[in-house]
Amino acid sequence: MDEKVQFSWLNGAGEHVCTGFDRMVDAYWGKVAQPALAAAAQEVHDWLAATANDVSAVFVHSDREMQYQVTALGLCLSLSALWERQLRRYLSAYVPHDPAKTQDVQMHHWGRLQEYFQQLRGVPLQAFLWYPELDLLSRLGNVCRHGNGRSADDLWRTHPEFWPYDDPDTPSVSAPPVERLYIGAELLEHLAGALVQFWSFIEYLYTENLRMKHSSVERALPELRQQYATAIAHFNQTMTSWPAGFLQGSGL
Repeated sequence: MDEKVQFSWLNGAGEHVCTGFDRMVDAYWGKVAQPALAAAAQEVHDWLAATANDVSAVFVHSDREMQYQVTALGLCLSLSALWERQLRRYLSAYVPHDPAKTQDVQMHHWGRLQEYFQQLRGVPLQAFLWYPELDLLSRLGNVCRHGNGRSADDLWRTHPEFWPYDDPDTPSVSAPPVERLYIGAELLEHLAGALVQFWSFIEYLYTENLRMKHSSVERALPELRQQYATAIAHFNQTMTSWPAGFLQGSGL
């Protein structure tokens, strides 16, 4: 028998707000971000090939590499901003009659948004299989937005591979210049895919926990449980091991 989520997910207004968020992210990546990044990468490739016959092409190639970096950082920032806007809209649906709390949700940083998610939904974001990618997306977006500083230094300590041309063994607590940060297409695609899956799983949780289900929904659920089997197992394991006191909604 397919495993179900053991925790009782409480459906609410947010589940209606986030309908289509997964398709929005998928469309942004497939129709906007991926083509733009592919075009920038193709120019780098073309001008690298041109250096074989034209010495001066090396300068254009260098410019195109810089153009790729700028494009990648800009798209990473856009994807991160899309994610946080969606998350804020989702959470705001649970404090509709408290303008002060709604504004707080809109203003606070990623760390506080995680606290709000747990308080308002009774579930830590870590219960979702895609939390590492969503956390990384938010951290990368913050670095792309603000440049060098504490966030970049934290990223450098945990992910020196994002600066492939700098020696991670060099004794430095400060990150190399953000201009040398390399974000590849595969990473961005992976992050976008994780975001799509996160919102799709929220939709699954909503469907699973409908009090009254149409027969067509009942027929669809076994396939959905199989599709999200790994995510469901992770969700159940996290919820079982999470300290009980942290799973109580605070009422904010």
